[in-house]
Amino acid sequence: MRANVRTFIFLIISSICLYSCSSVRHLPPGQSMLVKNEVKVADAKDPDFDNLKSYVRPVTNKKFMDLFRVKTLFYDWGQPTYDKNGNTRDGKFRKFLREKVGEAPVLLDSTEIKNSVDQLKIVMKQIGYFDAEVDYTVTYKRKNHRKAKVDYLVTAHKPYTISQIRYDIPIQEYKRIVVLNQRRTVLSDGMQYNESLINNEL
Repeated sequence: MRANVRTFIFLIISSICLYSCSSVRHLPPGQSMLVKNEVKVADAKDPDFDNLKSYVRPVTNKKFMDLFRVKTLFYDWGQPTYDKNGNTRDGKFRKFLREKVGEAPVLLDSTEIKNSVDQLKIVMKQIGYFDAEVDYTVTYKRKNHRKAKVDYLVTAHKPYTISQIRYDIPIQEYKRIVVLNQRRTVLSDGMQYNESLINNEL
């Protein structure tokens, strides 16, 4: 039964999307809807790279069932219309669609791209890649530039490692406690620099 319901909903939404206006119809002139962010590391593999995309802003509009951005369609349907005299027609139902059900399209923003590049560099340094470089490209998915994708390309270079760990503790009693607890530490000579692990040891 649940599968049949999902199939029914899918068919309805598919029909709506085929015959409805685009969710970018009411974008301001010169603006593009951001539909996808991608982050790739060109020259290294590291489990810490898996969450790099979470530092990119802005986050795109979510898709229903990973297929359609239904909320941006509702937002589009809720936009005011104008009669032949230029008078605005904006009823309660349109406001409901626009403000309660719908969601404004997330726009491509050059300032946010720059901030994302800076943030990715910071995160790479935090996990030991001090020489990391970040570049990006913007690809427009339509000829009229109304939908855009941003690809961030990270060149990690060689990570920095901790050559030697030394404890400079003048008070002997404190030094003895630290030495006794050394077996519990996650830090070791030669390990890759990781700001989070170091802070946890403080």
